[in-house]
Amino acid sequence: MKIFFISAAISMMGTGIVIGAEYSNDFSGISTTSYTSNPDLNSFSNRFDSWGVYGSGEGSSRLTDETATGGSEGVVDAAVEGQFFGLVDTYNPEHKADVSITFEINLDRAEYYQVSIDMGAYGLFEDTDSDHILWTYRFGNGEEKVIFNLKPSTEHTVQYQFASGSVVESDRPLVFKQADVYHNTSLSNGLSTYRSNFDGEEGTLYITMKGRIDGSKEAYVFDNLKVASFIPEPGSFLLILVGLLGVSKRD
Repeated sequence: MKIFFISAAISMMGTGIVIGAEYSNDFSGISTTSYTSNPDLNSFSNRFDSWGVYGSGEGSSRLTDETATGGSEGVVDAAVEGQFFGLVDTYNPEHKADVSITFEINLDRAEYYQVSIDMGAYGLFEDTDSDHILWTYRFGNGEEKVIFNLKPSTEHTVQYQFASGSVVESDRPLVFKQADVYHNTSLSNGLSTYRSNFDGEEGTLYITMKGRIDGSKEAYVFDNLKVASFIPEPGSFLLILVGLLGVSKRD
């Protein structure tokens, strides 16, 4: 008989330990997720406008990198399976305002949490009135606090690398502007994971993405939204390790 006391993965991250993803959304089953959005997902009629969940080759051509087969440049490699959340030209004749989606996440109370999101972008992004992305969180009806704040910058460059091997340099990327380790980091195409830690509070957790991409030649994509319990003290890892060694298996 085998007895496993902790089934979730334990990993070191920064100055703490993540113990299992309590909430995970890869957007392959968005219909089972509790969320509110404005406007409705996948509601734009123009094929050059995207707001919602897509797979390879779906939605605007800027969402998918199809250069390996002679197609268009984009964010997510066409060979990658599964679905993702994409934004292209969300400020358009059908919706002249920012878009937003809020995820309702019910978790067991913890002292600290870590949120991680895979993100990528492509294009020559315009001024902040046209292109901007803001991620925030709140507990219950509490104060809304910033997780990630992305704005265009003419003071930074980024190299977009495509499946065909080609490289395109842009002098107007989306750049992280929140005051943390990602400050002034440019967002490239492909999907990379970005993380942020915050204190736990009472009440339901709400994570919101709001903003706009104004233009059919720019794209922003996110995927794999996860929230996990987080232990900030490095010494806690030793306590967990000792526990695992003592109770890992019984035959």
